[in-house]
Amino acid sequence: MKTGIFTITACLATALILTSARALENEYEYTVYRMEAPVVLDGRLDEDAWNYLPVATGFRILGNPFIQPDKLAPKQTIFRMGWDAEFLYIGAKCMEPDINDLESVKKDGAVSWKDNSVEIFMRPAPPDFDHQLIVKIFGTKNWRGETNKLWEAKTVVEKGAWTMEIKIPLSELGKMPAENTTWPFNMARNIITAGNNQSDWRATDRYTTWAPLKGRFHDFDHFGAITFSSKTLGREDVETINMELNQRLARPLVANTRKIMTKCRRYMDEIKTDSPSAELPMQDELEGRWSLLNAAASKNTLTLQEAQDAQQQAKELLAAISKQYLTVMVAHESK
Repeated sequence: MKTGIFTITACLATALILTSARALENEYEYTVYRMEAPVVLDGRLDEDAWNYLPVATGFRILGNPFIQPDKLAPKQTIFRMGWDAEFLYIGAKCMEPDINDLESVKKDGAVSWKDNSVEIFMRPAPPDFDHQLIVKIFGTKNWRGETNKLWEAKTVVEKGAWTMEIKIPLSELGKMPAENTTWPFNMARNIITAGNNQSDWRATDRYTTWAPLKGRFHDFDHFGAITFSSKTLGREDVETINMELNQRLARPLVANTRKIMTKCRRYMDEIKTDSPSAELPMQDELEGRWSLLNAAASKNTLTLQEAQDAQQQAKELLAAISKQYLTVMVAHESK
């Protein structure tokens, strides 16, 4: 019986990774809406115009979407985008609890991907117009391969995060967007602290990415996309879209939690079947935790944070139940 259970567990884990990875590729689409008021760049994201644009988040550690599709980066990045007749605007907030441990080279055009920075990739008409813009934590910037591009970037470092605002003339992008124009797009982040060893970067948060890239920032086949809309949004529109985006990101996590809970239930049932008289001090507690988590995983309205919390709790529950299961199996075989 042991062999069968471990085989089923391995197959389930493999299927989960492949299914979740494929699902993630469809989640990273963002609509860039028109802005009624221009943004005066100061890096602070406190102008009201930003509140009329949807929020995008859900960054993952580079490579991890295809290794651990259910795991989000611990240091999230949140961005918004908008446009008007002349400019494309991008605002981002980079969560950074280790803000005092960060360093940066304060020079435009320096090797920015080896520094604390955000990288923005846009492909209006590849390969002729294929853009990579990099903004570092203290506001220095680099348009890779270009020295004469006219664009602005401002940043602000605050407690627990740093923020940035970018203003790009549409004329500098080589192709003007129009209604329903879609471009391949991604935003990625370089995080340099004493704790993220580059030699083992997939095990750290050294590189994070919005789209589910496999192993490098130039993995164009797995980019997300932006689509331009001439519509301007009201606050209620933004709230609705934000909820939809949030739940779209939460959906794979909820699906994974349900699978974990199914596995928990199977182990618990097998413990009862194989050793109905066994005294398990944690059994009642595990049953209660299972009921609560199963109810949470059955909802389709969990926020992204709630989905992450439920998934983590499900993993902890599975570990506890697996320990009980092994205890019962060892006792059963020793008889």
